[in-house]
Order: sequence, then C-alpha cells, then structure tokens
Amino acid sequence: MLGLALTLAGPVWAQRAVSVTVAGNQIVGTGTVAIVLACQGDENAIGFSVTFNPAVVRYDGFTAGAGARGATIIPNDSQKTRGKVGFAVAAAPGATFSAGPRQLVVLKFTTLAAARAT
Repeated sequence: MLGLALTLAGPVWAQRAVSVTVAGNQIVGTGTVAIVLACQGDENAIGFSVTFNPAVVRYDGFTAGAGARGATIIPNDSQKTRGKVGFAVAAAPGATFSAGPRQLVVLKFTTLAAARAT
C-alpha cells in the first residue's frame, strides 16, 4: 500500500477540498499520483506536503498538472528519503486558479522491489 497523506498549509485551506488520485488505486512498478484542488476561483497560491512510506515507494519527481498552467511550482524534496515532499504552487501575479477541480501537481513514484515481493 502506498500510504500517502496530504497536509495543506494555512488555516484557509481547511475550507478547500483536495484529493489524491492514484491510477488503479495502487502503484505497481512506476506510477503517478495526481494532486487535485477543488478551486473556488479566488486562490492565488497553495502550499502542501505529501508524506509516504519510503520503505514501500521511492519519490521520483513531479510534473506540473494541467490546472497549473502558467503557475510557478517550487518543490522541496530535501526530506524525500524520509518520506516527505512539499510544494508551493503560485499563479502568476494578479491571477487566480479558475473555479473547479484543478490538477496542480502529478507526483511520480516507483514501488520498491522489496515491497512488491510481499
């Protein structure tokens, strides 16, 4: 099991819905995890962290999601070997993310061989 947890920065984000989507509900080998924000149309930036079990999967990087076009994405993967990566995603100055579900970041993971054997 991948065992992902998502933490949003700031109290205002408690009012926002964020979902984590894993294709097929599981990563076998190499796979992706999409982070989707249910935007209300007034968001300019968001910060979040994702935790995972580093004994089960290896974090291999990210790509910008389709809903992050024109946004600046700043990753912090300094703790990836401990199972935590963080992101700041900011729309262009004066812009906001459009209302509706917006895929901001797509994370890449690989299941470790020892985890696949169990």
